[in-house]
Amino acid sequence: MTTRDITLTAGDYTATITTRGGGVRTLSYRGAPLLIGYEAGEDAPMNAGNILSPWPNRVDGGVFIFHGTTHELEITEPQRTNAIHGFVHYQEWQCVDSSEASVTLELHDGQHQGWPWALHHSVTWSLDENTGLSCAYRVRNASDDTAPVAVGFHPYITAHGAPLDECELTLPCGSYLPLETTRNLPAGPMTATTHLGLDGDVATGIAMDGVFFDHCFSVDKPQQPSAYEVILRHRDSDASVVLRSDMRTPWLQVFTADPAYDCGYPGVGRALAVEPMSAPVNAFRSHGAAELDPEESLSINFAIAAG
Repeated sequence: MTTRDITLTAGDYTATITTRGGGVRTLSYRGAPLLIGYEAGEDAPMNAGNILSPWPNRVDGGVFIFHGTTHELEITEPQRTNAIHGFVHYQEWQCVDSSEASVTLELHDGQHQGWPWALHHSVTWSLDENTGLSCAYRVRNASDDTAPVAVGFHPYITAHGAPLDECELTLPCGSYLPLETTRNLPAGPMTATTHLGLDGDVATGIAMDGVFFDHCFSVDKPQQPSAYEVILRHRDSDASVVLRSDMRTPWLQVFTADPAYDCGYPGVGRALAVEPMSAPVNAFRSHGAAELDPEESLSINFAIAAG
């Protein structure tokens, strides 16, 4: 199946959705980027704009036990010996409905190594001149047995293309799950963000100049009981990008692509991924993953807009 790009327009917004993985390739407002994207025909570098399902982040050694049965997933992060980010981001989705400002894609995904459950995935991307790009994603258990599921999204946000080091980041978070640095797996109990050693509080905004993140944050300071915002703002121009999500994704993996750590974003260098997740790192071996009975589903909604 050939990869297609679907262009959406509404007011001053333009977005490009790709059938490769069902994710978003570009998003701009008045010609300025809100997401760091990539060229047509390329695979998403560093998972940019990808949907992460049926788990986001890592599974330790690719091995987990569910209802008494041991499952061994393919190791897709060999340098750290983990299984990472699920299956859907490298598959071709089918476009089932589209208009000038909206597109719906679907994927029926069967079994994989260590994964005996069939799942049906559906995503609707919608562009609105006032609220920007919204995503409604749903995964349904299409198998005959209960399945573990967690989901996430992997955007690299940008404040209208401003250099990251000139920006300020605000997260609705007061604690984080410490990760060990070798394999990026949980390494201790939840810890207050004041122990990060940053100049400032992430909940009120920190300067990103030289800051490196690869941290799993808990959304425990949402601006509303049922929803939260992440804001990246350019300090000089006040231009900003806002990621909004409901509390069905109460975790944020925040990652800085950085050449100084041998992980720069191609053609950009330093870039910031903010990944809403329904469960934390290594959820299949700890807690937070949903257990979907046959025909049961899990849904998440989020949006990205100019501030």
